[in-house]
Amino acid sequence: MHKEPIELFKSHLISAYPKGWSGGIKGDIVTMAKPGTKILDGLSHYDTENDRIKIINQLYKMKEIGLKEISSVTGFGFNSLKHAVISIDEFYNEDKINNLINGDQSNLEESVSDVFIRTVEIGSILGYRLFEMNTDLMWCPAYPYWESPIYDFRTGLGLNVYHWAVKKFTEYGIDDGLDEKCIASIEYLKYAQQGDTLEPASPAR
Repeated sequence: MHKEPIELFKSHLISAYPKGWSGGIKGDIVTMAKPGTKILDGLSHYDTENDRIKIINQLYKMKEIGLKEISSVTGFGFNSLKHAVISIDEFYNEDKINNLINGDQSNLEESVSDVFIRTVEIGSILGYRLFEMNTDLMWCPAYPYWESPIYDFRTGLGLNVYHWAVKKFTEYGIDDGLDEKCIASIEYLKYAQQGDTLEPASPAR
């Protein structure tokens, strides 16, 4: 298992990105805009509504594929997104993650890896799980599509759910419960919306 997320990024994920991609691992929660800024006020990386719809449709598709594939791999039948996230936490221990990484037969220089696909699936599942917990949240479509954060316009904060999944597959984040991170993030946003200076422990790392 890779110790740091950036190591996994370089070995198994970078091939899926556009050539020359300069981005790296992002924080769990980041400031994207001033509080109250709507997504259509210049936050989106895309200029047309059609572009944004395509990105969101792809994220939804990856969520649906992920639920089926991860259910098959884990042997768990998911009755809710919450159950799916908890099952991911329970299933992906160090041995399972090592098996996925070491068993990846993809040509990592020419194609996307199995690890990449799984992290995109989990990131999409996390996004829709957060929507269940707070209906005011929304995708902020980005390029590439899996880099799209969950955005809270009331605070101007973004949740980089794809990077949560990447961190989960390393020593750095393996002990981070994704379900607990969802709960902590929603609580964090509530405090931030209130302008509270005494915030709970931030889930951001």
